[in-house]
Amino acid sequence: MLNGIFIYITAILRTMTHDELWLSKWRDYMRFLKKNKRSPSKHHPEEMRLVNWAKHNRKLRNKGLLQGKRLERFNELCALSATYRRVNQYAYAHEDKPEDNPSNT
Repeated sequence: MLNGIFIYITAILRTMTHDELWLSKWRDYMRFLKKNKRSPSKHHPEEMRLVNWAKHNRKLRNKGLLQGKRLERFNELCALSATYRRVNQYAYAHEDKPEDNPSNT
């Protein structure tokens, strides 16, 4: 059964262009962000595909190799991901500004 699924998925991926495959992974990442209200974690094996995809595209963007629609969409993804960025537990509990945090003194 699993071998049949693997062959089916492989056949689908072979018919997709690189742009379609990139867009498919971008949609998967955006869906994950909106559903889970967090970025994928490197500590969860089932999420590593998304983590690696984002890391690879971040490197391409930093080198200036990510251009056009891909760059726009990836920046949109990074902006959404930043809204779910984790802050320390003190800020969650007290909703203080970092300068009001007594542990900084």
